[in-house]
Amino acid sequence: MMTNNLNQYIKAEYEKLKSETERREFVEKFRFLMMAKDNAFSGYYTNRNLTEAEFYSVADTLYDLNNLWMLSGFIRQNRQVLFQEIQDSMDGVKRPDFTETCKFGKDTMLSRMFQVMENFQFSDCMVAEGTGLNYGVEPGG
Repeated sequence: MMTNNLNQYIKAEYEKLKSETERREFVEKFRFLMMAKDNAFSGYYTNRNLTEAEFYSVADTLYDLNNLWMLSGFIRQNRQVLFQEIQDSMDGVKRPDFTETCKFGKDTMLSRMFQVMENFQFSDCMVAEGTGLNYGVEPGG
């Protein structure tokens, strides 16, 4: 009885959504709710600064779920972790030299982002700023 009520509630909430973007967001967040462990779920929705371990727990969960849409928003919201990674790797240098090849290992988010980007073809790509949506991005490459 409880399962049927929940199913009906979820269906009714989904049907209220008007746009494809709202429906996609609903499905992705619901899937994350069902698949994430408690610490990753609470880490995603917290307002406090995350530790590096907490950040990567959430990021790895979203990556494993192939949920790059939520991952991009999460990274943007918690970019201070990335800034700290860069700061820690600079060994006292005041400014990073972005003309040099990235030397970060696979344990950093910047390296992981480059790996993801290598798997996509960015022809006529347009990023809708603030929405987390990419248009014209096709898997492959």
